[in-house]
Amino acid sequence: MFIESRDSRIENPMPGTVLDSGLVENCEGNNCYDFFLVPQQTTQGCVTPTHFFVTLNESADVTKQMVEDMTFCMSFMYSNWSGSIKVPSLCQYAHKIADYHHNFDKMGFMKQGAGSVSLKNVPAYNPNFLNKPYYL
Repeated sequence: MFIESRDSRIENPMPGTVLDSGLVENCEGNNCYDFFLVPQQTTQGCVTPTHFFVTLNESADVTKQMVEDMTFCMSFMYSNWSGSIKVPSLCQYAHKIADYHHNFDKMGFMKQGAGSVSLKNVPAYNPNFLNKPYYL
């Protein structure tokens, strides 16, 4: 995805650029649609837009524009990075939690049976962090 500048140069689009018509499959309506979003600024090379697909929007109060704006804003809310990331922070946190769970399961704690895992047996156990997402 490129834009043409005022002096006829080809450039990367600015962060926050949304493409929601033309190249997308579902550009009509507010129930099911997709869009491309440029969440980051690149200083070298080509920017890679992220493709988002809204499978069902049941809320009449939430417009397509609101979802696009919220998605862009959420790319700046990841606590481990000072700028924007390619995906919304909630998606990145879900990915990290899944990875954490996978690593926890590799240690063999889940083989003991559901409900029988004691957190005190985990090597990284610290009662001060039980209700905090320190592992993210």
